[in-house]
Amino acid sequence: MALRAEGDSVLLLLLRFFFLILISALSIIFIFYGFLDKILNYFNLEYRYPKIAKFIILRRKFQQYYLFINIIIIVIVSFIILLLNAAIFILIFS
Repeated sequence: MALRAEGDSVLLLLLRFFFLILISALSIIFIFYGFLDKILNYFNLEYRYPKIAKFIILRRKFQQYYLFINIIIIVIVSFIILLLNAAIFILIFS
């Protein structure tokens, strides 16, 4: 009975890691395809609202950092998932 409770908590942890990887991957897709930039250019928000333009320029500068952080998150979470799966495999088949 105790093994099942531990297995359930590990399953929930793996599901959370999956959604974290999914969110990071979607963020990377948005960075590469620039959906927000297309919307900003379509409505000319930089020219209509010059005060907001400073924040738009700052956001574009930080996109490289967002990309790097999301890639690091994916690598670390994938490594943790690999270790958890290896530990479960060892516990089950030992």
